[in-house]
Amino acid sequence: VFVLWQGVTYLYFYRRTRRWSTSASALIQDKWEETGRRFTVHKLPQLVICPVIDTPVLAGIIRHRLLLPHEKYDMNELECIFRHELVHDRRGDLWCKLILLLSNCVHWFKPVVYLLVWEMGKEIEIACDEEAIRGMDQESRAVYGSTIVNALPVKREMCTAFTTNFGSGKEIMKLRLKSLFDKREKHRGIAV
Repeated sequence: VFVLWQGVTYLYFYRRTRRWSTSASALIQDKWEETGRRFTVHKLPQLVICPVIDTPVLAGIIRHRLLLPHEKYDMNELECIFRHELVHDRRGDLWCKLILLLSNCVHWFKPVVYLLVWEMGKEIEIACDEEAIRGMDQESRAVYGSTIVNALPVKREMCTAFTTNFGSGKEIMKLRLKSLFDKREKHRGIAV
C-alpha cells in the first residue's frame, strides 16, 4: 500500500505538471544554459514553466526537469535557483531520495525510519545550500536567502519523493537561513 501510494502520488504529479508545462522564454533559457556552462554540466535538465506548482522543483527519475512556477524572477534570483538545482542534479540527490523512499517502503512500520527520511531530506537541502553559496560574498548570500524565503511554498500538495524543492517548509527554512550566514568552518555538514 505504501509503495502504491507513492507511485500514484508521483504519477499524479508527473501528469499534472506535464500537462501544464510550457517552454521558458529565451532569456531565462539563456541564463539556464550559462549557469550550466559555469557549473560544467554536460546535460542540463529540461527547463519548463509550470504554473500549478508554487516553488521551483527539480523532478524526475530518469530524465530530470527543472520546473519554475513563473518567469517573474530577476536575474539574481534565477542565478540562485539555478545554482541550487544544478547542485542537486550534480550530486544525484534525486537518486538519494529514491533510496530513502525504498528504505521507507521496506521499513514502513518503523516510525524511526520516517524520522530518518525527514532528517536526511533536511540535510540534503542544507548541504546543497552550502555548496551553492560557496565563494559568495555576504551580499550574494543575502540575495540567496531572500530568494529562499520568497520561494516558501504556500501549499505542500505537490511535494513527492522524487523531487527537490527550492522552497522548503518553515522549520527547514529556518535551519537553511541560519546555515547560510554561519561563518564557522563546516566539517562533514556540522559547524565546528
